[in-house]
Order: sequence, then structure tokens, then C-alpha cells
Amino acid sequence: MVEDLKDAPMEWPQVLYLRLTAQYDRLGAGRGNTNRAEDVLGWEHQVYFFVGRPHPDYSASVTVYPQPEFGAADWAVTPFDTGGMLKGHIATHEELDETERASIIERWTRRDITYAAEKDEWIDSAFKSRGGYVRSETPTSHVVPEVDLEHNSDHSWTWEGRLPSVAYAIRCAGYSLLKEETSDHFACRIRRRTHGF
Repeated sequence: MVEDLKDAPMEWPQVLYLRLTAQYDRLGAGRGNTNRAEDVLGWEHQVYFFVGRPHPDYSASVTVYPQPEFGAADWAVTPFDTGGMLKGHIATHEELDETERASIIERWTRRDITYAAEKDEWIDSAFKSRGGYVRSETPTSHVVPEVDLEHNSDHSWTWEGRLPSVAYAIRCAGYSLLKEETSDHFACRIRRRTHGF
């Protein structure tokens, strides 16, 4: 059973499940940075995932979705971790305040399928092979000129996708909330429920 772990760290399947089902009050104090970033950016609560990075350092499973259709959901993609950018964890060539960082996020957010060609073009130019992105090799350039690659981790260049949590919570309505299942089952059940979303 998933307890209300206010101060204890959670495994990613638990965090994902609670965000998917809009149970933000159960995320605990350590997840406040994400909520604060969403407030600053004027977003609803989001569910975040890395685009095209089925890498073992990121998770123990891979979820494959069909390419989203424009207008199917209020989805968006950015060429970096948005929370890391807003909080200053992604180094930029010049020191930027929170407002300037929010502006970069907005400027580089893609809400239609154009992100796919942009991402593919960047991967082809920044890595020796297409597999370099998946294997976490250091790219030779960043699609966002403000980002200082020399002083960053791969969160600065791994593309992030996001969907409003509310859309998933509505999609999950009518199902058991998995209160008595182990965290290993969260990813499988969520994957099944949201397949094709």
C-alpha cells in the first residue's frame, strides 16, 4: 500500500502515479520545487517524461506512445528539463534571473509536431551517431544557444515532454486507485491505462 509519505523520498513510479491521478497533497515536501515552478510558469500540474531516452539511468521501464496528434491533448515539449532551467540548475552562458529563465522556457516550448524535426535535426548535427542521444554522450552543441553545455548534465539537453495531470486523472476516472498494489505495479497499470493517450 502507498502510504502518505510527507517527508520520505519516493520512488519515481509512486511520484508518477500520484501526479497522474492528481494527488498532489500526497507528494510530500520534497516535491514542492515542481509545484512552485508550475506556479511561476502559470501551468496546471503536469506529468513529465523524457522524450526518446530509454536509458537505464532514467528509469527501469520504457513506455512507447504513438506520436501525439495536434489538439489531442494540451501537450508540450522543450529541449531541456524545464524545472532545472527555471530553478537555475541548468547553467547558461550569462547569469539569468527567474523571469529570464521563464522566458527561455516559453520561447523554446513546442506545442505541435514541429518539435520532432527540430529534435532529429539537432541529434544528427550534435552527435556522432543517432544512438549518442540515448547513450548520454555529450553533444557538440545545444539547440538553445543560451545553455552552456560545458557546465551541465544531460538534463540540460534531454528533451522533456509534458501533459497536464488533470487530463490523465480524468482519463483514469472509474478505475481503482491501486491503493493496495506495490510500486512495481504502478508503471505497468498506468502504462496500460494511458496507452495511446
